[in-house]
Amino acid sequence: MRLTGLLICAVVALQAANVIAAEAVTDGAAAVATDAAQTATTVVSAATDAVAAGEPARLTDAADGVTINEIHVEFTGNGYGRNPRVIRRGLDISVGAVLHPDELWRRVQRIRNLEIYSSVTVETSEAPSGVSLTISLGDRWSINPIIRPFFGGKQFLLEIGVRDSNLAGTHLNVAGWVGPYISEASKGVVGGAELHDPAFLRNSDLYVRAQRRFWTDPWYTARHPQTTVEADSVATDIELRLTLSDIVQPLLLLGWERRMYSWLGATSAVVPGIDMRRSNDIRSGIGLRVGIVDYLDYRYRGLDGEVRAWHSFRTRGGDDFWGGSFNGRLFLLPHPKINLAFRAHVDIQGTTRRLDDFGYDGLMTMRGYPNRFLRGSKGLYANHEVRFTLAENLFDRFYLASALFYDYGWVGTYRKGWREFGHAAGVGFRAALTRMIGMYLRIDVAQPLRWAKLGPDISVSVAELF
Repeated sequence: MRLTGLLICAVVALQAANVIAAEAVTDGAAAVATDAAQTATTVVSAATDAVAAGEPARLTDAADGVTINEIHVEFTGNGYGRNPRVIRRGLDISVGAVLHPDELWRRVQRIRNLEIYSSVTVETSEAPSGVSLTISLGDRWSINPIIRPFFGGKQFLLEIGVRDSNLAGTHLNVAGWVGPYISEASKGVVGGAELHDPAFLRNSDLYVRAQRRFWTDPWYTARHPQTTVEADSVATDIELRLTLSDIVQPLLLLGWERRMYSWLGATSAVVPGIDMRRSNDIRSGIGLRVGIVDYLDYRYRGLDGEVRAWHSFRTRGGDDFWGGSFNGRLFLLPHPKINLAFRAHVDIQGTTRRLDDFGYDGLMTMRGYPNRFLRGSKGLYANHEVRFTLAENLFDRFYLASALFYDYGWVGTYRKGWREFGHAAGVGFRAALTRMIGMYLRIDVAQPLRWAKLGPDISVSVAELF
């Protein structure tokens, strides 16, 4: 009897232990499920807020994240660049990956920085054992005519052509143009073509640009009736940007340029009646870009700097020489409608040959000064702007803004001192069609503060100065 009682007690105890263990397992699974749901809710909320706010969201635990189970890409608008595979490749997010809000925000910002889509938003929702992403893009018509008037520094350039900023939805940017060029000293024709592939190789950008210019100097001919001056230049530049991270991009540079100047009717020991100067250059170099600037609907935020060093192998018309440059930008958004923009640029070339001098002028560098007024083999300039947003989507299609600016610059000769200084201030106006890529207009009125006798100068362009 005693043995039977002990067996009964053991069986009851074992059953009780099984019940307790089962309840513990159930409670543990429920606790794990509750924790997973809370983690998913936290990550979903943080990711959605980060993308909507256009800035990173920081979680208390950097390892927080959930698995992406579904990805949906939706397009709205009137464009034709609708290729979901390209969007997924640009985001570099795939099903099964772990979602971190900061990473999602940065990858969405990469798509925004292409300035192709009118809007890029992401909605996140909970899914079984993970998260579902819905990426919505406002598609814009990407095939547009190029009608780019540039007027400033007493020179005029009109480029007419066509551009596709999102060829067949591949994000390829291709363009071709031709047009007249007129300045105080010359008149002629300029033509060119360019290609930009933001995904040439994994984590790389490829830029290819070719340009040809032919011009004459009628003013020189007017002063010297027996002489006609002609010039012809052809240049091709290839640039490959390698993205090591979001803020580090090494550059590889390769270019070729041929220039020819001829004075018909002048005295020459080689060809009677023709004095001709030619130069052929093969240029190679490297560079490094550090930092990042984000595009936020015609406003910018961030900091970047780019250093370049190159060597020009002159196969004809002179000696080899080297050169380098630095370009730095800073953009601040102290208020949603106020954008502070700063740029500093430095150039230097190891040559004293006057035909190789570069120039700063009112077209895209020093507003208020004529073509090559500030000219040399070393120089620097800086631009300061305060941009005010007047209307973000007026009549559901227009962006309007104004600006106050101040520019200054110095130029000099290699191995010698600084030769010339200039500075100017002025006001500007900007307008854009929000539903079309590249439909942007910038008008600036600048008054030189040194050499004030030059008078006010108007600069017109279809892009921001920087």
